Amino acid sequence: MLLVFDAAAPRPSEGGCRLRDHLTTAVARTAAAGDELVVLVNQAAPIPRPPAGMRVVECCDLSPGWVARSQWARQQLPALLHDLSADVVFASSGIISSVMKRHAGVVSTVNNMLPFTLNALRECGGLTARSWLTNQLQKRVFIHSSRVADAMVLHSEHALHQLARFTPGVVDRSFVCLTGVPERISKSPQQLAHPYNHRPYFFSFSVVRPYKNYLRLIDAYAQARQRDADLPDLVFAGLPKSPDYVVQMLNRIQQLQLRDHVHYLGSLAIDEIPAWLYHATANYFPSLVETNSVVQSEMLGIGAVQACSDIPPMNEVVSDAAELFDPRDCDSMAQTMIRLARDETRRDELRELSLARAEQLSWDHCGEAIWQAARHAQEKFVARGGSRRGQGTDSDLTSSVAVNRAA
Repeated sequence: MLLVFDAAAPRPSEGGCRLRDHLTTAVARTAAAGDELVVLVNQAAPIPRPPAGMRVVECCDLSPGWVARSQWARQQLPALLHDLSADVVFASSGIISSVMKRHAGVVSTVNNMLPFTLNALRECGGLTARSWLTNQLQKRVFIHSSRVADAMVLHSEHALHQLARFTPGVVDRSFVCLTGVPERISKSPQQLAHPYNHRPYFFSFSVVRPYKNYLRLIDAYAQARQRDADLPDLVFAGLPKSPDYVVQMLNRIQQLQLRDHVHYLGSLAIDEIPAWLYHATANYFPSLVETNSVVQSEMLGIGAVQACSDIPPMNEVVSDAAELFDPRDCDSMAQTMIRLARDETRRDELRELSLARAEQLSWDHCGEAIWQAARHAQEKFVARGGSRRGQGTDSDLTSSVAVNRAA
């Protein structure tokens, strides 16, 4: 089988590229004898060291925007599938077209559950008229793709549950796999230098957006300090994706007179992150909405102490390896802060549980799930009269690519 992994996003983020690299490497590593993998990437965001068993096709002239993505799915990608004599395509963007099904079996995914949780976004003040419209368009595209696709790969049971509300029969053709632990995690975290002058601290790390629920976390911390003035400081870090929300956070810190105890560091360099996660008295992840949290799996992989929202998919990712709280209840979060600050035995237990949970999260499981979905999609393609690889005819569709074969 020839599987084409479409990761040719117009403007891939750093996190998106890392997810792409982990997934494609796992797919290459778990390929069976006779299977072949071709990965489509943006020429501006190449795969630096493609592993054996992977052929990379660097695509030119990728433009941003929904119109361009539609043209890619309807014209350019089908042309490439024909030229490559593909058996199956995996659309990592979650955007597909019916035209693609004429040339290959189609596997899709949804790596953005925000459009399915608009009430949560509205609740935390992160839903403007523009973002509502954008999310509605995304939701419509994802639902259409899930209905058209021969198979789906999803990264949580929560995602499947959300999608099943809009896509009858999707459960029977879906393959679920939690993502693995990022490979950048240190194997000897105890040797990492303490980043906060050996002072205890609570830590919350992720991109800064309203749905991360940081204003409630700040309020909860203020409540907790009223009961226990000796609590560790609260430190935030992460890319300020929503500058207005950062301003709200800083204003709240000022209003609650917490400037000496609550700090926002901004973005961190990649090599700084493990130390902050590991040495924290506890890491707090209070999101109201998530898709599949790589940050949470980083905490698990490094054996960090973690407390998170008791809603999916956060509680699905951590299983029993975290303290859980109600993210809409400041008192619930405050009690968790006090409990973890005072109970060293529980913190030690959570470190052991984190490492054990990390062993259950595997990129190879993701690779195997994608191959399983691909075989399901190939059967559907053949059943509707599709030809197998090497049996296609010339096409008048054209594409612009540069090919880089892995060693």
